[in-house]
Amino acid sequence: MHRSRVGLVFALLATLGIWGCAQNPGAESERSARTTRLQEEIRGLSAQRDQLKKELKSAGEEVQRLKEELDQVVKSRDELRDQLAARTSERDAGYAQLDQLRRGIRALMEQAETATAPIAPTVGRADSASIRP
Repeated sequence: MHRSRVGLVFALLATLGIWGCAQNPGAESERSARTTRLQEEIRGLSAQRDQLKKELKSAGEEVQRLKEELDQVVKSRDELRDQLAARTSERDAGYAQLDQLRRGIRALMEQAETATAPIAPTVGRADSASIRP
């Protein structure tokens, strides 16, 4: 008898389960609509993901291009800095030579002035007697 009760309970539960599923026929259509909506969202998100991947790749290429351009600018800047340093040292060397030349000319002018300076006549007693009438 115990087995018959178990069978009866099982049959009753199966009947109630079938009856419960039959009571809500719209649940499947809701699930189907929800599944369709989720699939559309997945497609949209996949398309958006693909677009963002393309933009990311494009941005990466742009970054690489800008890095290369920056390297060229830095190299050009360093070359110009070296040229400026060379020109500055040339200018300083020229100023040093000019200053040395100017000092040499001044020294020569001073020597020439002292050499050609008129000798002041010395007035002595002997000369003063001969000068008098």
